[in-house]
Amino acid sequence: MNRQEIDKRIANLREILNLPEKSRIISRLSGGQQRRVSIAITMIHRPRLIILDEPTVGVDSILRHKIWQYLENLCQTNGQTVIITTHYIEEARSAAQVAFMNSGTILKQSAPNQLMSEYQCSTLEEVFLQLCNQHNKDKNNANFIEQSSDDSNNLGISNITPIENDLINTTNISSKRLDMTRVNAMLMKYWIFIKRKPQFIISYYTMVIITLCALNLIMGRDINGISVAVYNNDESPQRLSRMLIHSIDDKHITFVDYPDPESAVNSVRNGRNYLALQFKQNFSDAFETRVTDPFSATDEDVEESLIHLYLDISNAVIGLMSVKYLMNGFTNFMDKLGNEVGKPNLLDLITPLQITQIYHGNLKNLYNTFDLFGAPMLVMLVLLMPMLLSAFLMVTAKTNNTIERVFVSGVTSHEYYLAHVVVNILISLGLVVISMVVVFVVFNVEHQGSLVETFMLLFLQTLVGIAIGLAFSLILAHMVSVMISIMGLSMAIMMISGIVWPLEAIPNYFLIVTYMSPITEPIISMRNIMVRGWDYS
Repeated sequence: MNRQEIDKRIANLREILNLPEKSRIISRLSGGQQRRVSIAITMIHRPRLIILDEPTVGVDSILRHKIWQYLENLCQTNGQTVIITTHYIEEARSAAQVAFMNSGTILKQSAPNQLMSEYQCSTLEEVFLQLCNQHNKDKNNANFIEQSSDDSNNLGISNITPIENDLINTTNISSKRLDMTRVNAMLMKYWIFIKRKPQFIISYYTMVIITLCALNLIMGRDINGISVAVYNNDESPQRLSRMLIHSIDDKHITFVDYPDPESAVNSVRNGRNYLALQFKQNFSDAFETRVTDPFSATDEDVEESLIHLYLDISNAVIGLMSVKYLMNGFTNFMDKLGNEVGKPNLLDLITPLQITQIYHGNLKNLYNTFDLFGAPMLVMLVLLMPMLLSAFLMVTAKTNNTIERVFVSGVTSHEYYLAHVVVNILISLGLVVISMVVVFVVFNVEHQGSLVETFMLLFLQTLVGIAIGLAFSLILAHMVSVMISIMGLSMAIMMISGIVWPLEAIPNYFLIVTYMSPITEPIISMRNIMVRGWDYS
């Protein structure tokens, strides 16, 4: 059918069945309206055989008459066969043939007028009563034809004609071919779903944006206001000890003075501070002697020049960042002291290690979000979101019996799955584009490699997520079990793929499992592209 013919038939059926506006959503219609829409969907393509189960239930007499009139017209003008089950016996007078059924047995089948004449009754209902009484008297009558029936007690049949075997065979053969018209219809169905529920796709993309914003704004950032206890027993004027304390960035470290070492250490033990510093009585003089004339420094001078640290690393991140800020402060302190004593390279004199060149990354911003967490989390995100979407759409279709109705209408399984994959790919393209815009445009994350290769890598990762989500939805029947399985798989993948801890720490015998993860290799490639600037070669 072309579009013009479809619109014409829709308009005709809307008038006959008194259907609501086309903009109305079927699930929000009343029961009677939904039944009439179902009838219209059944008849719009004018099949050779139409089977209707009580189509006139819940409709008024005028509409019932119009429905029967339309069905009679179909049989007379188009040669279609219509089989109707009904409890309204008298409306079956319009049928060419009537079969009365009771308890799964056809009692009698003939033309309505012939039945009323044979049993000398004025109504079909009286004929049915006589047949039931006769059937109850002799249930073992072998002349009765036994058939099964779902809940109906009588059946109206109009223009029963045999369906040729070659028609059935032709239909079966054609259904095996890929029909792009049916695929387009499925794509249109998804488009209508998204158009009617825009909040679904908006929330999908919004979750991605919120996740990336949280990742960039929270993870890997400097920590401010870490509480550190200080017991400074350095003799007056405490010149070097105070210089060291003032060299530490007070934005990150907040110092709290204590009168004795016990109270300072107890503040760490009791959780009030994460770190405690203790300067010995002769720290300034001993440290100056140790730096300016190390060979004359005694063991006592070395001991007095030490800064004793007491750490609480119950929160490992705060503990490590505290040490980092102290070391940065110590470097500043040594630069200041070197300038005072006329040795600008003082730190180099006491430190044998020297970093000559850093090829990839930034030592000063070691915990940068997208150097440390960004690349693996971005890969994980573009795997997890399409996985959830693919599984959600398929399980929803199975739960609502939409997929069964689609298959009954003639759509084959490979056509349905093709449309499902195409829709998920289109949505995933938007996911990758939005993710890259947020990361590399909005947050201006440094990227050493090719953005095209990054896009291709992330897009291929979405295809993996779509496939895994589809597999879960086909294996598991319920939404809850699918979601739990996907989240469980995601947690396992994160543990073994180098997101939480480097791959180099994983035992050799477990590496084969690690590299079976769908994100292990992509994470390595993503880091190589973003930080090292490598390409596919």
